[in-house]
Formats: sequence, structure tokens, C-alpha cells
Amino acid sequence: NGFLAARDESGDPLKAFCYSFVQSMVDSLLFRKLIVTCPHCGEFMIVREGKKYCSRDVEGKDCGKKARNKAYYQNHREECQVRMRKDMKDLREFRKSLKLKKEWGLLKQPLQPKIQSTEKKEKMKN
Repeated sequence: NGFLAARDESGDPLKAFCYSFVQSMVDSLLFRKLIVTCPHCGEFMIVREGKKYCSRDVEGKDCGKKARNKAYYQNHREECQVRMRKDMKDLREFRKSLKLKKEWGLLKQPLQPKIQSTEKKEKMKN
């Protein structure tokens, strides 16, 4: 996938040969049904029984989770939008209250973190 994505049309005959060789191998693997394209991202993946999407363990990305999340959102769009609007409204109110507290001087910034040396800790234990 990475090699085919990095394809350039520089006109270099060696690069053109390499890309055509890899493309012919991909076509052969597709014909023998050893690889398929992921319906979510469109990249190639190894065929396994029951596998529909790219997996995090093999291909390094989790297209199945993204596809399930997208399907859930499509089926529950109104509920999700109401929840997201409420969460965004609450977040804006919280940030506004923090800003006002800072302006009024009610919110003090923390000083340097208090770090005790090992000597002080040992004295405190004794």
C-alpha cells in the first residue's frame, strides 16, 4: 500500500518497471483472492475468514471501528447531535466561567509544584 501510494510519474524507467511489477503482483493476488480492498479506506488487506475491514493488529489501523461508529451515527444522528450540542454548550459555559474567575482574581494560578527532597522525607518518617 505504501509503495503504491508513493508512486510518482518522474519518467524514470527503473521506477516505472518496479511499479508495474508490484501492480502485476497485486493484480495476481487480487485474482487469486488472497488480498481484497478495504471498503472503508480502499487499501489492500489480507483475506481472512470473517474479516471485512483493516485491523489494528495486522494493517495498523482500525477501519472496522470507524465503520461501526459511522453506521451508529447514521442510525442515531438526532440523538448524537442533541448530546453533542449539550456537551458543547456546557463546555462553553465552563470556559466562560473560568475566564470570568480569572478576570476577577478568584482563580489563582498554582505556583511551582512542591517537591520535597529525600532528606526532608526521611526526617518526616522519623
